[in-house]
Amino acid sequence: MTEVAVPIQEITPIVNGHEEISPITNGTATAIELPMAKQSEIVVTDYIRQSLDKVAIAEGFKNYTIDVDHGSSIGDGFIGIILKVTIQEHDSDHKLIVLAKIPPPNKARREAMGSMKFFEREIFIYNVMLPEFVEFQKEKKIPESMGFFNFPKVYFAEINEELDESIIIMEDLRQKDYKMWSKFDPVNYEHTKHIMTALGRLHALSFAMKAKKPELFEKYKKINDYFLDSFQDNNFKTFLEQSVVTASNSLDIADEKKKAKVLKLNENLFELLATCLDKETTEPFAVMNHGDCWVNNFLFHYTKRGVPDKIVLIDWQISRYCSPVIDLIYFFFICTDQQLRLKHFDEFLRIYHHSLKELLDHLGGDTMTQFPFTALLRHLKRFAKFGVVMAAMAVPMLQTKKEDIIDMDFMAEQMKEADPAVMEEIMRQYKEKGAENNASNNRMRGVLQDALRNGYL
Repeated sequence: MTEVAVPIQEITPIVNGHEEISPITNGTATAIELPMAKQSEIVVTDYIRQSLDKVAIAEGFKNYTIDVDHGSSIGDGFIGIILKVTIQEHDSDHKLIVLAKIPPPNKARREAMGSMKFFEREIFIYNVMLPEFVEFQKEKKIPESMGFFNFPKVYFAEINEELDESIIIMEDLRQKDYKMWSKFDPVNYEHTKHIMTALGRLHALSFAMKAKKPELFEKYKKINDYFLDSFQDNNFKTFLEQSVVTASNSLDIADEKKKAKVLKLNENLFELLATCLDKETTEPFAVMNHGDCWVNNFLFHYTKRGVPDKIVLIDWQISRYCSPVIDLIYFFFICTDQQLRLKHFDEFLRIYHHSLKELLDHLGGDTMTQFPFTALLRHLKRFAKFGVVMAAMAVPMLQTKKEDIIDMDFMAEQMKEADPAVMEEIMRQYKEKGAENNASNNRMRGVLQDALRNGYL
């Protein structure tokens, strides 16, 4: 008989020293207090319990307890919730610790974030694409030291449309001493080298399979870009445009010409982003991207000397088929600082391309025709604007402390109802916090200066 022990930890938000949030008004009040993010109550549905039972039984457990706890910190997840699950055999030291990723319980948040379709994409990546990539490498006798095997073991991944539920159960790599880089700090040289190498190998697999197994690869060309669909939402579009305006204010007051070039992004923002992600105009150089290359989606293992020696990529929910440079520029502009880019940007591009070429050659491809270095440079010129816009949105978020993160369920409810007063207050506070955050301003100023200097804007 399976037992499920669920520790409940419901944290009441505290604002101005009080445990209750003042009610949100409809625009007649002069000030609106916004609820801050909190750890929500853990709810283990029948579907979640049955999915965990499937894993337990498959892993040889017979008489066991399942213990569920929070698996991540406040503000770490937007599209999904992470649970830490311990499966323990009674009267035995047989134990398995896994992570279960589930959609947010709040229905409005699911709809606002498009959680279910993003879960569908990530499940497709774990159940279909990555296994096919692994099988292709095995056929070519590619050793793990040379190929792309940099993703977690997934025990169970499913979306149940009838129940409107989904779950991804994967290994908890923290049990193997993998760690995340702090999102508050720009990624350094050694870690960036590992990221460039991994992305080069990932993209090499697309180029090789497009050439060697075109019928198998055809389905990847047809996948929709769900993230691009989000730009159709007026509230999100407004948020992105305001993010660009806030980013432009990080430049010196006297730099009016430079500011004008940045603000020009807003003249046709959706069309610009759609062009950057358009797979048709990217061919013949489109590949399957990871899609969300920021620090919380990389896990690193270290030697005894503290040097990173392994990397794993997680969170494939916005994986897409587009230019390889989308992954690169997304990472560079969101996760590194100007000092590192000034010293090593060209070197990192060479590391990436060498990694791609090395694996592609062993898979029977030809880098000179499939993705020469000159094509990489041309794509940077064409598509780097995407990285600038994403940085304008993401950099302030990365620098936001836990206590300053607005409750995501509340945000989703407001986006659904679209109360102009509340949305205006959210944007006001977002701008205000951004203006006060020197680290965010410095990072963003560096992004814009690099983009302008390299002719990306």
